[in-house]
Amino acid sequence: MPVSADQERRLLNHYGISTIYPEAWPGQEEAEFGDEDEDEEGEDNDTIPAAATVRPVSEQVSPNAVHKDEPDALGFVPSVASELRRRGLAVEDDLRLCNRFMLSSTSFSPALYLAQVHRDDSSEELLRGLDFLSRSIAQKSASLKVLVESNFERFVKAKTTIDHVYTEMRNQGAPDASTTTTPQLGGGSHVGNRRSHIRHTSKTHSHFRNMSGAGVFAAGAPNGVADKRKNALTKESEYGVLGIRAPLQEIIIQSGDVWGQVLGGKERGETAAQALGALEQYREIFRLPSDVSEAVKAKNYEGVARLWKSAQSYAARAQSISENAKAGGNTLTDSEVQEILVTAKMWHDVSAQINAFKRHIRQQLKHSHGKKSAALSDEAHREEYMELISALLMLADDENPIWEWLHSRYCFLKERIEQILEQTRVEMEVLRRSLAMDNRPDPSSLARYLSKNSQTRSMNLGRDADAPAVIKFWEKLDAALQSMFSTRDGLLGEVKDFWELASSFIDGRAQKSFLASNFASDSEHLTLNAGDADKLKMGTLELVHQLRNGIHKIFCEKPAEDLKDLYGPGEPNANGRLKRTLTLHAENPSLKSPKKGEQWEAFAFWPPYSNALSGSHYLAKTLTLIGTGAGNLSGLSVVQNTPESAESLRSLVATVRERCVAALIIAWTADAGERCRGLEMWQRSPNRRDVTTMPDAFMKYQENVLANAQKLAYVSDASANASYNVIVPPSTKVLQGIRSCFVTSLYKTLGGMVENAENAASTDYSQNIRALVVLSNLAYLRSDIIPKLISVFESSFSVKLTDENKTIRDVLSQIESREFQAYAKPISERLAAIIIQGVHSPTWTPREDLKPSDVRPYVYDVLLGLVLVHSEVSTTAPGLTQMIISHLLEQVSTALLTAFNTRQPPGLTLSSLMQATLDVEFIAQTLNNFNNERVTEIQGQIYICLDERTPADARRRLQGELPEMKGVLKRLRESTKGEFGCFRRERKSRQAPAK
Repeated sequence: MPVSADQERRLLNHYGISTIYPEAWPGQEEAEFGDEDEDEEGEDNDTIPAAATVRPVSEQVSPNAVHKDEPDALGFVPSVASELRRRGLAVEDDLRLCNRFMLSSTSFSPALYLAQVHRDDSSEELLRGLDFLSRSIAQKSASLKVLVESNFERFVKAKTTIDHVYTEMRNQGAPDASTTTTPQLGGGSHVGNRRSHIRHTSKTHSHFRNMSGAGVFAAGAPNGVADKRKNALTKESEYGVLGIRAPLQEIIIQSGDVWGQVLGGKERGETAAQALGALEQYREIFRLPSDVSEAVKAKNYEGVARLWKSAQSYAARAQSISENAKAGGNTLTDSEVQEILVTAKMWHDVSAQINAFKRHIRQQLKHSHGKKSAALSDEAHREEYMELISALLMLADDENPIWEWLHSRYCFLKERIEQILEQTRVEMEVLRRSLAMDNRPDPSSLARYLSKNSQTRSMNLGRDADAPAVIKFWEKLDAALQSMFSTRDGLLGEVKDFWELASSFIDGRAQKSFLASNFASDSEHLTLNAGDADKLKMGTLELVHQLRNGIHKIFCEKPAEDLKDLYGPGEPNANGRLKRTLTLHAENPSLKSPKKGEQWEAFAFWPPYSNALSGSHYLAKTLTLIGTGAGNLSGLSVVQNTPESAESLRSLVATVRERCVAALIIAWTADAGERCRGLEMWQRSPNRRDVTTMPDAFMKYQENVLANAQKLAYVSDASANASYNVIVPPSTKVLQGIRSCFVTSLYKTLGGMVENAENAASTDYSQNIRALVVLSNLAYLRSDIIPKLISVFESSFSVKLTDENKTIRDVLSQIESREFQAYAKPISERLAAIIIQGVHSPTWTPREDLKPSDVRPYVYDVLLGLVLVHSEVSTTAPGLTQMIISHLLEQVSTALLTAFNTRQPPGLTLSSLMQATLDVEFIAQTLNNFNNERVTEIQGQIYICLDERTPADARRRLQGELPEMKGVLKRLRESTKGEFGCFRRERKSRQAPAK
């Protein structure tokens, strides 16, 4: 019948055997050992006292000697030894090892016990075992307590008797003076000292044994005392070795000198031979850890995979040996045990290296998400991470390394987009508020930036287009958008690369670059399953939408009231969130958003007080970047297959364009109303001396703004996607806004030029000089600048400004006429007053008996006044000389007509008629070069007026005086050639170009 485990344990303990199927009687060896002990004891009986022949309990049984088996302390199995044998651990042959599993042994190891006996137990089972053990300890403690309490007096009496007997034996032959008082059994003194004696002996169980009685064998002790003490229980005689101690020590020393080296060398030799045999037999297994280490250092990924497979095959063989022995109930041979142990050691080392190698590769793949080294090309960078993925595939990782790398790449891009967007919006808002809190800059100081860039084309605009703080804002916006929407160095390019790589893995194209060993290994992770492919598609669309929404927030949302609203709500994830790099102003971290009622307060992307020159330049670059980026994103196959995603990109470009144009119109109008007035520096143009630098500067400014406005409206510099065009033509609203703003800017600039001439300015020029300069500039604008600007606008936006052109010309004519009258009217009135006063003067009428030989003084005054005007105009605005002098001649002629019509008395004599004719004709001939039809008509009216006031007889007599009068006029013109020669030189100057 079968034997249960509990019965087996009892049999082994009862007969003192290690197995229930012994091959020899255990009593034979014990008898032999007992005979030897008896012989040794017989030899010593003559010298050792009878009391010493009884071995103490501590000598008869080893402190660690316990039963070879006992039940499980946790109550799960009836026999610990049987459980250990079932698990392949033979403890019967090794008593020391067996004691480590026995709870009653002092060498019991709880950790080893749990690791071997209960290594497969769950946490719940261990907790139940702990409860069982606690109850067992409590029960045994209670039993022991009852035993001690019921037999306490007996324990004390027995202990006292033993101490009294041993004290007498130890003090045998000692002098009476040195002996201690012998306790009396049952005496009163004993009872009185019992408690103190027990308390003293409880400190250590061998206090009296440690007292070896050194004083007994002192040099000065009497011989009689020494003889009596010979058989006393001292430290040396108690164990019966006092007589043979010295000879034994000498023999040990001599035998050690003679046989020690021989015995040690033989043992070492046997050990070395066994080690060499094992090394030779399992050479390949021993070499695997070092080979793996060398392959890892050399980055020989194929070699690592090959060695890993070898290690797996050796481990499978060792596991097979163990499982076969267990299944057949056989005991492992020494060679099998050795092979298993060697393989286990190898597997531990190799698996540790392979795991560390896998972690290192994963870390490298994780770090590959950052910016690649400048020394690596895109192809080299691609080969690097493909090689790492290939290595993980060859090592048969539990997870799919392709999916893990792509998913970690997606998480990295998503978090980075969020971080850059958050940082950009906060930093831009801080800069915007800092600019808004400053006082409004002086328009003249802002105009300097427009004038400084008047000779710069739009594509070459530098950092001098606006104030440094404004340029800093624009540069920050441009850098942030480059980092997000650039196809080369931005996140958009990384998203595009991510999808191209993910789609190549989904289609199986990327796997073709793997090593042949990857396909030979038949790894299940070589392809992505449908679920992972769908996740990658959704993730790519999410990244596209995240980029799109980020740009939309920057350009389409109003500035935040609180900076805290710009921070993302997400918490740091397990991989650690990227640190925010924002550093707020230390002295004013809150930076409240001021409300001044300005129109630019509705735009978070527009720096306060920025001009249209810098704004149009940077916004054109921005919209080009956004248009190109949106086109690239719409070209992704995953976006093309999702119509709503492609349409969202198209709407993004259109919405951002409308917002940029709206902001530009506001700045453009502000420039025309305030800043363009400051373009007038009252400096002559190096190309045309009759105008200042203002018209050319204005034209350059308008050309730059128009060129950038055209780029904004049509996003003309962006690269369009052939498959899906996200850049649509501008809406009517956008074109009409630009058209209206352009015309309004011309109106306001023309009005500002007139205000510059009329208002007192910080200049050394008089109002007349400023008026002449403005007139010359207006003429230049009317004839050259404005037609060119209109032509540029029409060609840029493919529209005709027919109505606007007519309106601009009418407005320009009105402004020019107004300014001309402002200059000429005071001069005309002054000359008219001189003429009327001279003609109406009583001294004007000549004597009847004398013929007039000279013109009246007022004529010289008028001509000298015109000389001054001519000089002023010809030196300031030569192009206006003809027009102004002709106009003044017309006004002089009109004044002469008025003067003769209103002269009293109305009648004229022959001498008066001759004087009037000389005055009128001298002025007409002197200013003949500035004559026009109107002047000729007025002069005819003057002669008619004179004829009407002259009798017929005087008119007939005048015909006879005409030759003489012509001679007088010729003489007068010759005599005044120096004074009025400027009027003659004008004719030569006008005829010179014709020649």
